[in-house]
Amino acid sequence: MNPTYFILTAAAIATAIAHAQGPQFTVIPANYVAADAPGQLWVPGASKPLRQQQIIDDSLLQQQGLVGQTLTALEFRRNAQTDDFRAGSLNLTVTLSITATEPLSTSSTFANNIGPAPVTVFSGQLQLPASPATTSPNWTASNILRIPFQNSFLYQGGNLCIDIVGSPLPGQEAGWWPCDADQSPVTSTVVDLGGGCGAYGGPQHRWSTAVPRTLVPGGEGSFFAFGPLGSFGLVAFATEFPPGWPLAIVLPAAPLNCTMFINLPIALDFVMFVDNAPAAARADYIVPIPNTPTVIGSTLTTQWIEWTQQASSNALTWTIGNAPPIQMAHVDGYATDLTGELFVDLAHVIRFEH
Repeated sequence: MNPTYFILTAAAIATAIAHAQGPQFTVIPANYVAADAPGQLWVPGASKPLRQQQIIDDSLLQQQGLVGQTLTALEFRRNAQTDDFRAGSLNLTVTLSITATEPLSTSSTFANNIGPAPVTVFSGQLQLPASPATTSPNWTASNILRIPFQNSFLYQGGNLCIDIVGSPLPGQEAGWWPCDADQSPVTSTVVDLGGGCGAYGGPQHRWSTAVPRTLVPGGEGSFFAFGPLGSFGLVAFATEFPPGWPLAIVLPAAPLNCTMFINLPIALDFVMFVDNAPAAARADYIVPIPNTPTVIGSTLTTQWIEWTQQASSNALTWTIGNAPPIQMAHVDGYATDLTGELFVDLAHVIRFEH
């Protein structure tokens, strides 16, 4: 055999093997490799101790050929905007697991989303880089938080749960360091019918709210109201009664401008107004919405009564929108909390190294 031919062939094979074994990168969702995503989310630990979970549907990972790949790092990309981001130091613990939980069945309780065999892939200190303003999304070192895995993770299929707990180093907080996130358009609706009275909500007495983005299949419908600290609010869910009726019919001490826009309630509950400084005390009520197409288009009306004033809130008629198509979910809370706020319409853009 010609020795020169042998040497060249061996070199070509070695080069091919080295190329095949070099790190590869995959962005989830794939359409944001070089495009700015419509939303943004913060980094846990950039400014305060936070915990975040992200559930990624297995179909997204399979479509990008990640089944059978060994994950060795993940990266978050800064949001494209005309602001400089300050550098900072943070401690992170990152755990991956394969979970039976799907994005539209995600729980706001962190423990419920973790799979049976979690792997801590990173625990330690990282640096958030000083990042100059940019309107062109890219994955250069100054634009990303890179988390190199200390323990690699072989992905063999299934929904992926990414669990991150982060806290800033005292005196080294980066502050606001938002990252790119995919976000679904809101198709649910909330219509304010008025009827409010009492001391809260400004001149229109609009002291209750329904959050449209939460009113989707698989979401947790979020309703809240403002009132006196330590008092109770009675929240009612019913069909709409368009003409309205004076609250004084059932509560004679109610102000004359209090109007109820509900029929006989389908559900009632008492919720305490708790500290919400610097804003007024707040009462929150969560309604889990089943992940089934049959709920889309369903409509109800919600209204509160604050007990000490015997005052009605503004009434809200709301309609459940379409299921978010992003195939991811996000849970966000404080580092020591057992639960967080659930987003089924918003989740980080992530780049995996494998």
